[in-house]
Order: sequence, then C-alpha cells, then structure tokens
Amino acid sequence: MVRAAAGTDHHPSRRTREPPAYRRGPGRGPGRWPGRRSKRLSIQASFSLIASINGVVLVYLLLQSVKLLHHSGGNNPAEVVNLLLTGLLSVLALLSFLIIRGRIVQPIRQLLQESQRIQADRSEGFFSVNGNDEISGLAQGFNGVLGTMRQAMDDLAISHGALLETQGKINDSLHYASILQRAILANTELEENFGAAHGLLWLPRDRVGGDFYLVHRQGQLVLVGVADCAGHGVAGAMMTMLARAGVDRAIQELGIHSPAALLARTDQEMRGLLGGARSSRAVATSMDMALVLIDPREHWLRFAGARLGLHWSDGVHLGKLRGGNRSLGESRSCRYEDHQIPMEAGVTYTMSTDGLIDQSGEADGFSLGSERFERWLGEVAPLAPAEQLQHLHQRLTRFRGRQPQRDDITVLSFQSPAQQGQGVGSEPRFED
Repeated sequence: MVRAAAGTDHHPSRRTREPPAYRRGPGRGPGRWPGRRSKRLSIQASFSLIASINGVVLVYLLLQSVKLLHHSGGNNPAEVVNLLLTGLLSVLALLSFLIIRGRIVQPIRQLLQESQRIQADRSEGFFSVNGNDEISGLAQGFNGVLGTMRQAMDDLAISHGALLETQGKINDSLHYASILQRAILANTELEENFGAAHGLLWLPRDRVGGDFYLVHRQGQLVLVGVADCAGHGVAGAMMTMLARAGVDRAIQELGIHSPAALLARTDQEMRGLLGGARSSRAVATSMDMALVLIDPREHWLRFAGARLGLHWSDGVHLGKLRGGNRSLGESRSCRYEDHQIPMEAGVTYTMSTDGLIDQSGEADGFSLGSERFERWLGEVAPLAPAEQLQHLHQRLTRFRGRQPQRDDITVLSFQSPAQQGQGVGSEPRFED
C-alpha cells in the first residue's frame, strides 16, 4: 500500500500536475523545452537574406546620391564623388555575391547533396572534386577517408569470413574431443553394476571438461570413483585422458582391494606421465580423486580420497569421511588411508567434485559451500538416487541464477546394489 502525505488531495479529477523540469543547453535560451529544436536558416538562405538586405541598402544609397547630384545641378564635386563611390560599392557587392555563391555556397550545397546520396544508397561513389580551392580540398579529404573506411570494411569482411571458418574448425574439433571424452566415462559400467541404485550429475563448464568418473569390477567387488583434474575445457579434458590412463595402469598392477594404494600408485603414474611439465608453476597438473570399493554381498565399503570426501545420509542422519589433504600430483606427496564402514540399506552415498560447492549464487555472489550442500543431501536422501540428483540439479540452477558456471561439476550418488538388484533398468542422467 502506498500512503500519501497528510493534506494531499487524492481525488483523480483534482490531482495537479507540475510541468517537468527543463534545463538550458547549448543553443537553448531560458525557458526552452528539452527536445524542441530551434529553426535555423541554412547557409544558402542566410547568404541570400544578407545579400538582399545589402542590395536594398545599396540601391537606396545610389538613388539618394543621384537625387543629391540632381539638386546640386552637378556642380558639387563631393556629390559626384559620392555617386561614383556608391556605384563602385554596388559593383563590388555584386561581384562578391557572385563569387561567394559560385565558390562557397553552391559547392557546399553540392557537397551536402552528395553526402546524403552516399549515406542513403551506400554506394561506392565519391565526392566530386572541382578545382583546387579549400572546399575541393575538403571533398578530396572526405574521399580519402571514405576510401580508407571502405578498404577497412573489405578487410574486416575477409577477416570475419576467415574467423567463421576457423571457428567452425574449432567447433568440429571440440565436438570430436567431447565424443572422445565421453568414451572414457563409465556410463555402461554404472548401469551394469548399480542399475537404478545410482544417480549422476555431470556438468562440464565447457563442451569438454576436467571431471570424470570410473567404475571397475573384479569378482564381487566394485570400485567406483570421481576425479577432478586441474583446469577445464580442452586442457582439463586432456588431463582426464592422462589421469584415466594412470588409474587403469594402477588397477592392472595392484588390483582394486585398496583405494588408498590405488591413489598412491596413480600419483606415481601421473608424475611419470607428465614428466617435466610439473617443473613449471604455470602448468597445473594436480588431480583430486575419491575412490570407493564396495562389497555388495558382505555389505561394506572402503573409501580413500585425495581432497575429496564421501557423504552418506538416510534422511535423518548425515555422515562424512574426509579424504587426504593433498591432491595427486602436488609437489609434496601425501599418505592416503583406507576407511571401511558398513554399507547399510536405504542409505545414499555421494561423492562430489568441488565445482558444486564453489559455485557462486546470484543472490549474494557467495559460493554454495559445504554446509548448504550437506543440508541439501539430507533433505533429498529419502528419494531414489536419480530423483535426488534431479532435485539437486534444480536447486543448483535456482541458486546460480544468472551467474555463470565457474567450474566442472560432478556428483555421483549410489546405494547398495544388493538392495536394488543387479542391472535393474536405467534412470535419468544429467549431462551437458
């Protein structure tokens, strides 16, 4: 409700309007309304008016001189001289009129007409240059500017075409890179080992990104993990290729029984693969990773992480296991440890990269943060894993608003495969 000040008449018919404030400006006299343009004579009209006034005055002076000479009978030398000077002044005024009209007024008018023609039809024409006076020099200067501008526009059109061609090639390369990156993602393995007992949110900031997830099975044991490589875009995607190669080699050598041992071995593999790249501080080569080994029959899981943790919730209680405090590939190595806990039915276990908690919101510009993320996990825990991730995605979208996505985002949630059955159906995924 809008309240008016006391003593104000609110009746519509009695409401008074004050005129809008007006201001002075260049060419505006006091009290002139904004936007109202004063009428000004053109150069040709001003010249014609002045010439007419001069002509009338000179004719009057000439007639007066003739009249005075007639009254004096032609015997007064001063009157004769006055008549001669008046006649000479009239002749000079006529010559000035003809010269100014032919050398200034008409060329300016022609210059204006040609500029309007060039502006209207955007033709390739130029201004006419007649003579070598100042106005001809001005027209020649305009022609030089027009030629330079048209050459620049032609060069710009050529550059724009080349840019579009290059952009098309880059887009094709990015599309191919996206296909290659998606080929290393464990979508089929997730379906085969978890079925409807998992949910996935994979949102690269660009068309390709530095996050990936993996699943590996040996006998009744299932290894699942998420990783966040340094960088995003093409650089991050190339890092995921190297990181996946390092993880696969570590699994071939050690098996999957100890996630902590896999992290340590992957760290060694990454250092060997990157070689001299780690000596440059300008190149980021680190990687955060969380690995979980699951035994669906014995109902336990074993976790180890490098700066990434594991959350679990049943909708009432929320638990968390923290990973090691150093990333893989950092200058100083870290000792990673296995943490084994029971795997309970009805409990959802979630691993996430830091892209989600670091995302800034539109309302205040602050990041989402771990506390809010954990509260969201507890609120959606009673739902199925796929529905949990759907709700998280919707909440993240509302929280972010018009803020750009800052980093790649990966969230992987799962429940015990035993309680859902092996290979049960499929579920929605959220991938960009």
